Amino acid sequence: MFGSSGSFVPDQRLKSISRRAVLFGAPAAALAACSSQPVKYAPSSAIQAVLYQHPGPKYVQLMSMFNTGSNNGAHSALVINASHRVIFDPAGDFSHSKIPERHDVLFGANPRVLKGFFDCHARATFWAALQYVEVSPQSAETALRRVQGMGPQPDAYCTRSISSVLADLPEFRGFVRPTWFPGALHKQMARVPGVIEQELREDDDPDKHTCIKGLAL
Repeated sequence: MFGSSGSFVPDQRLKSISRRAVLFGAPAAALAACSSQPVKYAPSSAIQAVLYQHPGPKYVQLMSMFNTGSNNGAHSALVINASHRVIFDPAGDFSHSKIPERHDVLFGANPRVLKGFFDCHARATFWAALQYVEVSPQSAETALRRVQGMGPQPDAYCTRSISSVLADLPEFRGFVRPTWFPGALHKQMARVPGVIEQELREDDDPDKHTCIKGLAL
């Protein structure tokens, strides 16, 4: 459960983002079902125009998607709050005209963008597990540099890419190792000291693109 500081959900003032918070074990893992997408390369001017610096501690927040019927893992994404906040969505298909993307990194992850990202992933067919861990400023910058330098990720590399980044950070050594499976990474993250976990469930339209089209950003 997250404490009174509200540090787990950094944008708690957007109340609809905060749903049932629980501590829980990992469901059975299945091979990540990430989708291939055309390479996106937003110009630097578009990125600079939206960069968002979030106050408070530096952190990473893993989002693991699970099928509501089978609890099989389907996708992983990572929020990184460093000198600016981004969402690393390797091999994902979340796309919006107001959110510049370069090689699987979504820039300008302000409170409304982050809320929209979470809202559109938790839907009737999938639920989301969020795991928040505070890290040093150095670790946050290292993670940010790594994801910005990785280039577009191919099919099924979502969890592999994210777990490889986390495994190299001091806060996760001995707890996280590279893996292909969202459920396995979720289970590893649950052992990290200080992790705070939240479960997001919604009964929205199964097509997340319907949600994305309706976002007011």
